[in-house]
Order: sequence, then structure tokens, then C-alpha cells
Amino acid sequence: STVLEILKEESAAAHPGWAAYVSFDNFLSGILHWKESTSPSPSGRHLGIYKSLATAYCDSGGEFAQELNDDKTSVKDQAEAILRLIHGLASSAAKGGFYLTYCWLIVINVMIYKKFGCLELDKLRVIHLFEADFNLIIGILFGRRAMHHAADNNLLHKGQYGQPGGECVDVAFTKILLNITATLTKTAMGQFESDAASCFDRIVMLFAIIGFLTLGAPVPAATMWLKTLQHISHYVKTAFGLSKGHYKYTHEQPIVGPGQGSKGGPVACSMITSPLLKAMDRLAIGISFCD
Repeated sequence: STVLEILKEESAAAHPGWAAYVSFDNFLSGILHWKESTSPSPSGRHLGIYKSLATAYCDSGGEFAQELNDDKTSVKDQAEAILRLIHGLASSAAKGGFYLTYCWLIVINVMIYKKFGCLELDKLRVIHLFEADFNLIIGILFGRRAMHHAADNNLLHKGQYGQPGGECVDVAFTKILLNITATLTKTAMGQFESDAASCFDRIVMLFAIIGFLTLGAPVPAATMWLKTLQHISHYVKTAFGLSKGHYKYTHEQPIVGPGQGSKGGPVACSMITSPLLKAMDRLAIGISFCD
């Protein structure tokens, strides 16, 4: 109930939002900065294809601008036309709050080893292969734009280190300070460790989306993300090939989480833990440090 009160207060505060529009330059920059070793796109459109199109369009050496045929088009012109088509469809979906049925609704789940050679279920990691243009749009709008918006406007709890400027050593150092202070002051203290195991697989996306909306997320983009996840068909890929059958979200058996491999996953984790930490401030007496 305390978390719901905090979400209502954040929503009533009417925080400034961020735009659902993704420019062509933003889209192109995302492609250029994406590591080509990543394995996206169940449709077969490997990231290398996007990289090749971006390379031809940028044409830093000038070799792709030469005219090819009678209609006076070049490789650069053709690459731009394809990139703008892909960008136009993906950005329109974000602005309109819909999903692309022709390729976004197929996701391949790849099982990889946590411990090489061990086939026990808890020793396997599931990686979701989303279509590249969908994952890129999510990464731009929620993975990057949302996080910087929240950090710039001080909307996240100070104890949420999963934000720009936060580092793992900060958490460890705070724990050391707490232990030393308790020892020197002879104060009774209890601790517990929360390592957030498989956290991406346990994020309730409706809760995460509400968290995004209270901080000013564009409703159409959030709707696009949630609807896509609810209509995806999951296929499993192993060394024996791709499964013939699939599973998907139902109201009786909902699938939670943004998916391991989603560019919006880390920020979704921050968006649900921040209100939880704010609730802890009201429900528990903490400790402060000063120099």
C-alpha cells in the first residue's frame, strides 16, 4: 500500500515527460554504437546487415555515392531508403502505441550455459533474441532516454545505484560504513543480502510500466512495449535446433519480465526498485553518514 501511495504521489506531481519520437539520426546512432557480436533478429536480419546499411549511408570514403544505373541511384541512396523505411515503421509504432505483427511477435529463447557442460535448469541462462529494430527503439526510449530523464530530474531514490554515476563499489562501501558504525557504537544490527537473482525474469512489467508513466513516459511508447510483450510467441533454440511449438502470454499464465537481452531491462529494474526503496524510507528507520 505504501508503494501505491508513492506511485500516486509521483503521478500527481506531473513530472515533465520525454518525447516518444525517435529521430532518424538517433536511430542511426544506435545502430552504429551497437556491438556487432550481438545476436538479434529471429527474422534473420543480423545486426551486420544494419551495420552494412549504415556504413553505406554514412559513406565516409565516398565509394558508395557513385550512380549505379539509369535512374541515377547509388548504393548510398538505396541504403538510406531501406534504413528510413525500417526507422519509419518502428518510430511510428512508438508514436502510435501499436506493434508490428510481421516480425516483432517472434522471439527466440536461446539456452546458454552458466556452468559449461551442466544441463540442470538452474544452471542455464535464457537469452531472448528480439527483432533488432524493436529492441533498438526500446533501448532509445526506455533504456537511455528514460534513465537520463529520471537522473537529470532527481526522480530516482538516492539508494538506487543503477543510474548514471552509480557504481558497484558505492554499494560495497556503504555496507562497510554501516558495519563499522554499528561496531564502534555497539549498536545491534541485522542484515540480509538481496542479489536480485534472475531479476529480469521476475519484473512484473505492468508495475514497471506504471513506474515509467509516473515519471513522464510517453503513453503510446509504453503501450507499444507492453502490448508487444503480451503478444509475443516464444520459441526455444537448442543444439538440436528450433522448437516446433511455442508458448506465449496468457492471463491465466502471464509471462513476466522484459526478457533477458532487452535493452530496456536494466532501467525497468531501476524503475521498480526505486519506489520500493522510497517505501522503505517511510517504513523503516535508517542511518545517515556525514564527514
